[in-house]
Amino acid sequence: MKVGTVHSFQGKDKEVVIMSMNISSESDTFAKRFIGSKPNMLNVAFTRSKQQLFIVGNYSVLENCESTNYLYKAGEFVKDHGTLFSIYESDSLDKLTDVQYNSFIELMNQLSSRANTKFEKIFRPYLNDVNILEDKYHYLLLMSLFENADSSVSVVCPWVTKSVIKDEFIENIKNFKAAKKDYNIVFGYKNSKDTLNSDEEISSIIKRDNQFAYGKNLELEMKQLVHLKEVMGENLIYRPPLHTKALIVDNEYLLIGSHNWLSKQGQKKGDREEMTVIIQDEGMIEYILKKYGIV
Repeated sequence: MKVGTVHSFQGKDKEVVIMSMNISSESDTFAKRFIGSKPNMLNVAFTRSKQQLFIVGNYSVLENCESTNYLYKAGEFVKDHGTLFSIYESDSLDKLTDVQYNSFIELMNQLSSRANTKFEKIFRPYLNDVNILEDKYHYLLLMSLFENADSSVSVVCPWVTKSVIKDEFIENIKNFKAAKKDYNIVFGYKNSKDTLNSDEEISSIIKRDNQFAYGKNLELEMKQLVHLKEVMGENLIYRPPLHTKALIVDNEYLLIGSHNWLSKQGQKKGDREEMTVIIQDEGMIEYILKKYGIV
């Protein structure tokens, strides 16, 4: 499979071509002119496939182009020599043959089942009616991922404290890694040149980032962070200064919001209200992973 712009396929051909128009709004006159003011780009796109050409786009955009626009003319050509339909336009679905319609419904069911089953399993118990994660459910979801994540969990947050990094949590990471899964943590609130290579530097990091880490608290924070470093190795990354709060599951789901994933559970009465949204966008996920050195 090869992915690229229309221009990158000029002079080449494939058995099957899937073309995405990338115009979502009927009012996007610039995009419609860019693609349809001349026949050149569509001519290349329409002549690259040997057997089948699939064009994916907004049906309404095509229907509402001016008749002189080559996008409109392309649509008319497909109506005459192929099949043009929209899942939102029942009249257009009537134009499909029984074989085409049944194949389409079967494909939609497969895609829907595959996408929704994993999402429902991982996130549904913790979301409100509009798919937003609130308050105490952050910690419950975080702990559930040790069982429900298929391949990886990556956490980016300013602070790492014993409120979350308890012995049970660290043992879960150990078992997660033993199952050949990746657990990554990137943290560090205030800027410094310290590293995680010595107890003295770790102590300095805790004192700088956690104003409550004094006396016995400092000893406990030190104990847990050192233990975490021993278990995670290079997958525990100190990268200050940051204030991002993000969680990535299986490199498929990005959770981003106000919650500090590794410094508070959010289950105490009086805890501040927190919200997190779930995003499925490959570009955004890749950006976060690269920005924070998670590979």
